[in-house]
Amino acid sequence: MLVDVNLSRCGISAVGAVAVAELLHSVATLERLTLSWNTLGSGAGPWALRQALQAGSARLTFLDLGHCSLGRLGAVHIVRGVTSDRRRVLRELSLRGNGLDATAAEEIAGMLCKGTGLISLDVSRNSIGIDGAAALLTAAEASGEAAGVPRAPIALNISGCSLRHDPRTYPPLPRTEDPAEKNADGNGRKNGKRSVVAPPLPLPKEIVPGLYRCDLGEACGR
Repeated sequence: MLVDVNLSRCGISAVGAVAVAELLHSVATLERLTLSWNTLGSGAGPWALRQALQAGSARLTFLDLGHCSLGRLGAVHIVRGVTSDRRRVLRELSLRGNGLDATAAEEIAGMLCKGTGLISLDVSRNSIGIDGAAALLTAAEASGEAAGVPRAPIALNISGCSLRHDPRTYPPLPRTEDPAEKNADGNGRKNGKRSVVAPPLPLPKEIVPGLYRCDLGEACGR
């Protein structure tokens, strides 16, 4: 009985992904599929996986597509397949390191708001920015409620996602001295330079408490 397939770093291209998608149509016992570090691209491969997620026999609960060169279009195909599956069996999805930007994150967030069975979404190592992160946080909070089904808590990983302030969109962060680094004279200087600490990023505070876990990690570069 085939339950777990790991094809990470196997040099799989779009053609190979189409063949892998056939597993989801024919192997009903398959629950976990790892395809990370392959070059699936954004076309035929993700499209075939989308169709398999929607109508395949397999009841996948775990899908790792990290570092697969999906881009915006490929990632949207995958998430659309997940959200279109009425069985809502997929619990963990990784799209880390796929070249996603804020627009891609906002598109994905829009689909997640329609309801999903996900309890873990990894979009780390994508340059989605503050706007993309905020959209995903909102979607994680709303997921399931819009579809009228009980909402499971979601673990959202947005570490390494370039959450830096854009002065064109957000006002500059106030800078404060770090009390721990003041010298004996209290002048706030260390090695001839004034030490400052930036406060937390202005992510929507009203939605963060509803998340099971939000892993910012290295996302908060300033």
